[in-house]
Amino acid sequence: MRRFYHFYLFILASLFFFSCKPDKNSVAPLLASQKMIIGTWTLQQEQYTQYVDGQKQIDTTLNATEYNRAYVKFNGNGTFSSAGLYTSPNLGSLSGGLVTAADSTSGTFSFTGSTFSLSEPIAGLATGSTLTAVSVTMAPVITPVSHSVSISQLTAQSLKIHTEYIYTYTVNSSSQTYKMDDDYYYTK
Repeated sequence: MRRFYHFYLFILASLFFFSCKPDKNSVAPLLASQKMIIGTWTLQQEQYTQYVDGQKQIDTTLNATEYNRAYVKFNGNGTFSSAGLYTSPNLGSLSGGLVTAADSTSGTFSFTGSTFSLSEPIAGLATGSTLTAVSVTMAPVITPVSHSVSISQLTAQSLKIHTEYIYTYTVNSSSQTYKMDDDYYYTK
């Protein structure tokens, strides 16, 4: 009887061992925060601050309107796409024309524990005032220094993302360091 007991115990243990072996082709399950971010988010507000050589140059808040809107879409496969569109309102003026600006980006996103990262910047809100002509005799050299992104709030209906980009802008051996901080407020 003991032989049968040990034999059945061995068979049972073997079944548990082989049935619990992880599947090499399976994808790791998404965390709750990773699942919550999936979908299309509509940008409601963007707070933008720009520093040049440590001095604040721009500090503004842009709100979404029917003429100024942006979206970001996070896909379940770890990719994202974003788009921003600004169109000036046509107020019936014969002398004023429509001004349109558009931006779009796409890339990948990932979570490493609670750390969030994006491979590319997010397209945000724009205004007609950002479309200014600049006369430059030589093409500037723009060198990325650093970038960071973090999620400050994520619920089923709201998403707040903070980004920081630092780069140098060099023309004719004259260099300036730019820092751009953006806070994006989205709803689903």
